[in-house]
Amino acid sequence: VNGHAGDETFNATPTWTVSAPYTVISGQMVAGLDDTCWFQINSTADGKPVEGVTLYRGSNTLGTSDANGRVTYSPANSETSVTVTARDSSGGVS
Repeated sequence: VNGHAGDETFNATPTWTVSAPYTVISGQMVAGLDDTCWFQINSTADGKPVEGVTLYRGSNTLGTSDANGRVTYSPANSETSVTVTARDSSGGVS
């Protein structure tokens, strides 16, 4: 950021720390096979599985993580990728 304040000029580079409450990883997806794809939701802070976090694909709910942090997903035959968002009841989003 460059600017002026009165007769003074300044030059600064702003920085922000960005973090997400959860890390979402997935198993290998095999189109048309049930339970071959799963999503694992872990706490970013300690890496442990998190129960009760809802997983979304766009505005569609895929499921809520179980005690092991997992949500199973059955991809459609033509599906080659899926983008998901994890959201908790407190408003935390990853």
